[in-house]
Amino acid sequence: MLPIRRPPEPVTRGRRITLLTNHFKVSGKPTHEFFYHYHVDLKYKDGHPVKGEGMRRKVMRQLHETYASFLADKQFAYDGETGLCTAGPLPFTTNVFDDVVVDASSGRIAATSGSHGGDGSPGPSDSKRMKPAVDSKIFKVDITLAAKVRMNISSQDALRVLDIILRQHSAKQNCLLVRQSF
Repeated sequence: MLPIRRPPEPVTRGRRITLLTNHFKVSGKPTHEFFYHYHVDLKYKDGHPVKGEGMRRKVMRQLHETYASFLADKQFAYDGETGLCTAGPLPFTTNVFDDVVVDASSGRIAATSGSHGGDGSPGPSDSKRMKPAVDSKIFKVDITLAAKVRMNISSQDALRVLDIILRQHSAKQNCLLVRQSF
């Protein structure tokens, strides 16, 4: 595949039309010459793959919180499937995190409408609105360096990295991610 090229000079043949696109110009000097793309393999402790983008994002968020110092305090963007991108390299090319513990419950409790007990715990009328407690789950996360991506505007890999970063940011803002839309 070749990148789309503009003609060397403006074309003046044919009838002039107005063309609207859903693209926007990105300019500026990148702060990093390279981004690092990693492959992520997420499994339950028993070896079954993790299903559901929400749970996978939750596991990766917990991994970042638990192992931040081991990850050299690097922020990363996770695409919800198998891709993870960082602005600088992680301190390893491959690593397996065996004990990522995630509370599988939603963490939501009933609204504090004044019906809870005096000690801050939910009262009897709140029991219908609470989810039952679910045990924590243990996950195994395997992270392997897949590629070193040069930030070149004509590179499809560079655009893919920027897409992952934008989607991660949108997910943190509680935007609904539907295919290529937010």
